[in-house]
Amino acid sequence: MPDYNTALDSPFPGPFLDCFCAYNWLLDHAEELKILQSGIFVLGDSAGGSIAAAVCQKLRDEGGVMPAHLMLLYPTVDYDTSRESVRKYWLTPGFCGYTYPKIYEYYLKDGDHGMPEYATPFQAEDVAGFPPVYMEVMECDPLHDEGCAYAEKLKAAGVSVDFHDVSKGFHGYDMWSDRPFAKEGVNRRLQVWKELVRKTEGTVALS
Repeated sequence: MPDYNTALDSPFPGPFLDCFCAYNWLLDHAEELKILQSGIFVLGDSAGGSIAAAVCQKLRDEGGVMPAHLMLLYPTVDYDTSRESVRKYWLTPGFCGYTYPKIYEYYLKDGDHGMPEYATPFQAEDVAGFPPVYMEVMECDPLHDEGCAYAEKLKAAGVSVDFHDVSKGFHGYDMWSDRPFAKEGVNRRLQVWKELVRKTEGTVALS
């Protein structure tokens, strides 16, 4: 997992560029690390989902080597906090909801530097050419609606999206590993990973 700077210390584009550079470092050192360039798996949850999607967006835009798969778990992908799920769930237990409207105040404190598609991936005009995507959104999560909207945008662009809307799920639900529905979600992700390992004969995850 890249040890990237967080928004409080380094607003956009700092964290995004940290992860983009980490991904390209893996590509450049694939031979010495004995990994396949074609077997890198990019995963991001919550704010990390925004960065993971943005890394793929920049790779797509620059003709870079795409990861084999992109996994987005309850991602934040848009600065629009007016959606219905925000109004309903921004104070949901398990999510630091009182901070949610301020997330982009910190992350975009210095603006988007003319790169809105990397600052908030939903703003990208064209998302065609992405790798296959596995996405989970949680029913009881402020981020639910923007995740759904982003999944639809990817699908409309011809991207393969394995989409799961977890009933009664909440932000960070997978930390409650003793709960049956959390185990089910984690096992579902592991199956996706195992299938990718089978296809590529070795996978590195960049989360």
